[in-house]
Amino acid sequence: MLRISFDKFKILLTFKLSGLRTKRIFTPYGELIAGRKGGFSVSATVCENKELALKRITFKLHKLNFVVGEDNKEEIELQGKKVVFCNPEDFIRFFKNKFGFKVSPREVVEYDIIEKFIESFEDKTEALAILNSMYLLYVYREFPEVFIHTKDTRVRMEIEPDIPLLEKVKNLGYGFSHPKTRHPKVRMNYLTDDGREIARSVFEHKLRKSLPEIETLIEKFGRRKIFFMTSGTLQKDGMYLKVRESDSGMSLKGDTTPNILSRLYISDKSLFKELKDVQTPIQLMSRFITLFAIYDEAVKFFSELEKMGFAIKSKIFSIWGVELGTAYRAPLELAEFLMEQCYFELEDEVVEKFVNLFTGMYLKAIEGVAGERMLNELFMGLDIEPIDVKKTSETSQLEMAELVSSILSENQVHQKLT
Repeated sequence: MLRISFDKFKILLTFKLSGLRTKRIFTPYGELIAGRKGGFSVSATVCENKELALKRITFKLHKLNFVVGEDNKEEIELQGKKVVFCNPEDFIRFFKNKFGFKVSPREVVEYDIIEKFIESFEDKTEALAILNSMYLLYVYREFPEVFIHTKDTRVRMEIEPDIPLLEKVKNLGYGFSHPKTRHPKVRMNYLTDDGREIARSVFEHKLRKSLPEIETLIEKFGRRKIFFMTSGTLQKDGMYLKVRESDSGMSLKGDTTPNILSRLYISDKSLFKELKDVQTPIQLMSRFITLFAIYDEAVKFFSELEKMGFAIKSKIFSIWGVELGTAYRAPLELAEFLMEQCYFELEDEVVEKFVNLFTGMYLKAIEGVAGERMLNELFMGLDIEPIDVKKTSETSQLEMAELVSSILSENQVHQKLT
């Protein structure tokens, strides 16, 4: 049975009670919370999957690192740095003993930011309505207001789902707009840091209530696919999947080599440009598989998340108010939870084979000096050696289809679930 034990707000609260300067650090495996005071440097994350937690921690290793989870109890040394796996109360107790704040570990664990927010309102119904608007803005990440200007009027375009109490959220100091110019064509709206913390807590509450539905969703799509779709769509501020036409007019069910081969053949070469912001070879593989091999299922997956209230399908606009299409968005914290539940390890040989096959496909799709330069720029960000075109063999799409089919299989010996 899935469960949620602790949340990142409690890490932030513990650090702030300790007088630490805090910073959120994005990694392709989830977020770290860093704290610093004088020469003391620490990072912490909430995770009960040891392998995933170590990937996250080592992405930005500090002198002292904590992995918080209900069943965690271990200390290891990693690259000369200390990593402590502990439960929430032991984590808080360490900082209480070191920095001497008065609040007890139990009080921190039981602190409910949502409850405190609601208590600050005389009208509890209004408080709940404001929380709902804050949650919508949290899932959107950035909510566009598009204005149509005529000679005498300025009309705000309706966008669904709208955020009913957007102005109230901003007036209370939990949101803000950009740009601040008087008559913009498009104005983007965001949550403040305090607004995000409250909205994240709303998300945690909703997720706890929806764990059986999430478990059903994982069973429906399979752990490997959900890991790839989550990792492949993860960006710094959440999951993002641009909506495009279905890969095929005919439904090809299953991940057999012929079905995946047909998807690779009809995929648009421009999709390669959507790989440029990946940060690890595994994320490159995840993005490639999501966009090229299982895109239609990824759309269905996000559609299911939308029905559950964990994703939003929204229009995309340029700064001039021109509609550029639609995209699904979902919170970073949802990605972290799904990756923790579905994480599995691939052997280095499998990742290396994928990178070699990908190199040939990329250079065939984007030929010449431009393709070589773009690929080397991509690989530099992944700490992969620059490629030598003369030594690069031409990739067969059949080979890539066979590899992807084997990777997606839940029963492969060379891949182990953790």
